Amino acid sequence: MPQVTRLQELVYELKISDVMATDVIAVTPQTSMAEFRAILRDHRISGAPVLEQGNLVGIISLEDLIKALAAGEMDALVGDKMTPNPVTLNANDSVVLGVGSFARYGFGLFPVVDKNRQLVGVLTQGNITQGLLKKLEIEYHE
Repeated sequence: MPQVTRLQELVYELKISDVMATDVIAVTPQTSMAEFRAILRDHRISGAPVLEQGNLVGIISLEDLIKALAAGEMDALVGDKMTPNPVTLNANDSVVLGVGSFARYGFGLFPVVDKNRQLVGVLTQGNITQGLLKKLEIEYHE
């Protein structure tokens, strides 16, 4: 019978809230694609949740920006280029669900919501890797 490694255990034990980024850079549907380009560059991110009056209404990505650039539509609004009603993850779910979602959908970023469907963070594959390594390091030093 194969041995289960501590890393494999952690993927099931850790919650998405343990590894997600909480310092979320968000935009509004009224943000222009030119403004969005500057936000991506300045914050070194590849996408952002779209919020309207505090509610998650969509997600916009680097791919959406590239399409707008190619079409000469940098004056367009994020609301016209975003993906509405994005797939979200729940902060209380285990990291393994996040890993499965990256494999299933192929997205680079997921908005993370709480039980009231309010945005509380974002999750990238890098967040998962960093969170797992940090937890392993803490356990190693204990």
